[in-house]
Amino acid sequence: MTPKLLSLADKLPEPEDYFRGVILPWSCHVDNVLIFLRRTRTELQRRTFASHPHHRFVLVLNLETPGIISLDRRYHFLEPGRAALIFPYQFHHYLSIPSESLRWLFITFETDCAQALEEFRQHFIPLKADALERIQLLLELWQRRKSPLRNNLIVNELSSLLAILRASLPKEELSARVSESAARSSGVTILPRINRCLAERDRTAHTIPAIARAIGLSDSRLRTVFRQNFGISLGSYIRNYQTHQALSLMQDRSTALYEIAQTCGYSSLATFSRAFKEQTGLSPLAYRKKHFA
Repeated sequence: MTPKLLSLADKLPEPEDYFRGVILPWSCHVDNVLIFLRRTRTELQRRTFASHPHHRFVLVLNLETPGIISLDRRYHFLEPGRAALIFPYQFHHYLSIPSESLRWLFITFETDCAQALEEFRQHFIPLKADALERIQLLLELWQRRKSPLRNNLIVNELSSLLAILRASLPKEELSARVSESAARSSGVTILPRINRCLAERDRTAHTIPAIARAIGLSDSRLRTVFRQNFGISLGSYIRNYQTHQALSLMQDRSTALYEIAQTCGYSSLATFSRAFKEQTGLSPLAYRKKHFA
């Protein structure tokens, strides 16, 4: 036994009550944890839109290089040393990142206590010393995973990290909110206007020609400017937007699928079903039965 261990044991006081101890004030059990790093702006933006909408939580930890993150079409600064939690099916993307090189750490997971995480919504959380220590330990465990014991430790350490981040939650709503004018001054000149077109119930407003007219650009110029700013095609962005919009509406089972199709800018339920299946791998009806029963 080490001297430190013996010393700590010697200092333990006698319990005042043998039936009352430390009580867990807050917990969130997680499972199916995945950890990876995004190293370039191009990879970050491309993979965000290449992946299908999913039911997993995504914890984003900015280790290096600031950027703007859009959550549900609201813009916020994500500074190095801060974290944000993205919820299942939450529409998000990254923009106005000044350098091609970055270090953004992603930890994705599933949980059966999603309600406990609602406090994290629309907040950026400072990574204080205790959180950074946990993150380092998580990465060390991740490098040596693939044993039942270490996998168990990874899950437990992430639950502990979430508890630490919860203690650092700002008292007010996200203070790093970026106005549309600030987003435009950052070089993102067209995205708020595109989003306004996509929010229209009129399906004709969702087409690229209609969006181009509203913005005052030709179709080809709009496509070029969008790809230069975001590294993906405008068509990919629109499909991603519509899919997330549909997923948000599908969670209310009283809303008929044909109504969702119309709201999302599709001319028919059949057209919506084909596009939705291409994005998610399931038809809207099958997806709703599987995830929103």
